[in-house]
Amino acid sequence: MKFTFWKLLSEIPIEIPIIQRDYAQGREGAQIKHIRNNFLDTLLDQLISQEKSIDLDFIYGSVQGKKFIPLDGQQRLTTLFLIHWYIAVRSQQVKNHVVKEQLSRFSYETRISSREFCHELVSRVFVTDKDVSLTVSAQIADSAWFYLSWQKDPTVKAMLTMIDAIDSKFRILETRTVIDYTSLWNRLTIHAEQQAPITFQLLRIDKLKLTDQLYVRMNARGKALTTFEHFKAWFEQLIDDHTREEMVDKWLIEIEDWKERMDKAWTDLFWQHRQEGSFTIDKAFMRYINVMALNHYASKSTQQTDLQKAVDLFTGQDKATKEDNIIYNSTYKEYGCFDEESVNDIFKTLAMLQNGHDRVKTYLKNSDLLDEEKLFSKITNSKQRLSYKERVQFFAYCKFLIRYPASEGKLKNWIRVIRNLTENTNYNNPIEYAESIRSITSLLNFGPEILTYLSSTTDKISGFDSLQVEEEKIKACLILQSKKWEQAISEVENHSYFFGQIGFLLDFAGISKSTIQESSNWTDKEAEIHLDSFNSYASKAKAVFSDKGLNDFDDFLWERALLCKGDYLLRQGRNHSFLINNDRDISWKRLLRDNSKERGYVKALLDAVEAPTLTSDLNLIIENYKNDDWKKFFIKFPSIIKACGSRRLIRWNNEHDILLLKSTTTSGYHKEYYSFALYLRLNKEQQDPTYQSQRSVDYAKCISALNGHKLSISYVPNKQAYIIKEANADQHDFDSEDSLLDYLKANNYLINQTEQVSTLQEA
Repeated sequence: MKFTFWKLLSEIPIEIPIIQRDYAQGREGAQIKHIRNNFLDTLLDQLISQEKSIDLDFIYGSVQGKKFIPLDGQQRLTTLFLIHWYIAVRSQQVKNHVVKEQLSRFSYETRISSREFCHELVSRVFVTDKDVSLTVSAQIADSAWFYLSWQKDPTVKAMLTMIDAIDSKFRILETRTVIDYTSLWNRLTIHAEQQAPITFQLLRIDKLKLTDQLYVRMNARGKALTTFEHFKAWFEQLIDDHTREEMVDKWLIEIEDWKERMDKAWTDLFWQHRQEGSFTIDKAFMRYINVMALNHYASKSTQQTDLQKAVDLFTGQDKATKEDNIIYNSTYKEYGCFDEESVNDIFKTLAMLQNGHDRVKTYLKNSDLLDEEKLFSKITNSKQRLSYKERVQFFAYCKFLIRYPASEGKLKNWIRVIRNLTENTNYNNPIEYAESIRSITSLLNFGPEILTYLSSTTDKISGFDSLQVEEEKIKACLILQSKKWEQAISEVENHSYFFGQIGFLLDFAGISKSTIQESSNWTDKEAEIHLDSFNSYASKAKAVFSDKGLNDFDDFLWERALLCKGDYLLRQGRNHSFLINNDRDISWKRLLRDNSKERGYVKALLDAVEAPTLTSDLNLIIENYKNDDWKKFFIKFPSIIKACGSRRLIRWNNEHDILLLKSTTTSGYHKEYYSFALYLRLNKEQQDPTYQSQRSVDYAKCISALNGHKLSISYVPNKQAYIIKEANADQHDFDSEDSLLDYLKANNYLINQTEQVSTLQEA
């Protein structure tokens, strides 16, 4: 039954029992303060608005000795009591004997001091603005009736903190608008519940023939009811309200025995997926509910601000909900999380996944496409963060099984396409996630025949990476042609590094968007040639790339051989990279994704090698490279690439101005390319050079000693020359390595000069 705080007080006194904990919403601490502020913002917003209202969910209790004893809802009731007191003071209603008498019907039995404080607070005439330099709590503590010992009572301390918070909120509001506290009081104490700004649902357990043993059983040592128990009671009531016969737009719940399953089959399911060491299913169940709720909201909303707020709330990223993902039932209502469609989706999904006393029922033979059990376990585990792509995959998985329960055999094609699209789409914000959700809703119309649709459609498919969408269209045409194509594509797609992104192999085999339309007219011979070419490139690619990325070739064999074919480096900001395994801009996946001249060098290299002899083929390509250009030292000296740090970065300003970076900026230690190459040459010939890195472009990176001689050998880009500064301060410029080496020889800087110089010149 719906009540307001004022109506409940008018009917029966409220007494917080001894079994309850102290008032907590006024406690200190950043998280409690965040919850308090959010709660007050919500309540005051509803109160001041003439159109809004809020329901604070269920409050449980029983009538004992002509008093209402709340077993759950103490915190909300106490906050409402303090808001009523504050507005009564500001509107001068506190002078009204009837108002004072009714407010005094709220009492605490947890401590004598709590009870006495509540009594004195409402029985005294108090004016909050007599001294604006003092907080309201300070004014109260300064009153003659206030005992200093009360400040040791946690409930009294918390009440004083809450009173200050309420006052602060109203003072801020007063700077923006004129507040008529008499009107607020009238609105707060209105008799018609349907017009009241703040209400709650009262559940009397004594009328249900239950006792306070319910509280003991449901609450370990008097703790508050769990979020799940709150939600479950509210959720059941919500559904019952919407399925009543007298309602015109009643809901049709297709899982008729859902209440029984909630207590049995679905409890068994979540029990199997509870967190290790936990003896309840509460968090697992609520995580599932929140995943389903957020997906449903994302399918309807397009406002990025609202989406971001919803994502923060339902994923536990909001500071106030981070620990246990606490969400008020009114928040579910505010975001429209539950309607006939979403409730049926929640129940139907659970009905599909329930599996007796075992973990989830699975429908896919190949877990490479989607590991159903692993995904559901992650959904129910509050310690793991679910990515946008996983949320989209779960949405697509559930929706297909719900809509096409008799097409489990075609689920494989659907999930394969969804897996490929989501794994190769970068989700940077909630809008992109929501676009994928809405796109899947449209694609569901073609679910069982998704390949046929993709092979023939000219429609734009939004919400996913456009290159991947086009790739899926091409592959759909090929898979529909023959089982051989399906097998070949599936085998390389499931490679854990490519994860569905194999457009580069199709392109290398001469299959593209412009040529695929001709595939239906291929002769058997032409089809075989394309398939053989594709398989050949796939075999070589798997020899080059492992599940985690580029195979661990000694001495950067692959990078150096690829550089022999062309400048394949990708740019990130002001830097260029020899590429790493995982990065949005400078990864091997990025290189293979984009149809560019850089990717063309990969094809040229694969054309020059065979999988069985890959290492020897790469070595031969490097040995045969004779071009005299800026790449030659990178190719000849693998240690230069190693000097480029974990991200393999260089600052390439022009072919004469190249820096080798340890970090992303030149404020970190870095080397100069040509002088470091000279250092490696001299070191290889056992000439004992020392190299000096620097942390600024303003300082010369140089060879700082050679065979015990202090000197400086650097390369100056704007002069395109080597410069030697000797200990005696003499400086000499050399426009070539030959002239530099001749000078080192003539001035006895080299050991075994004739032999050494000869070897260096040959190198």
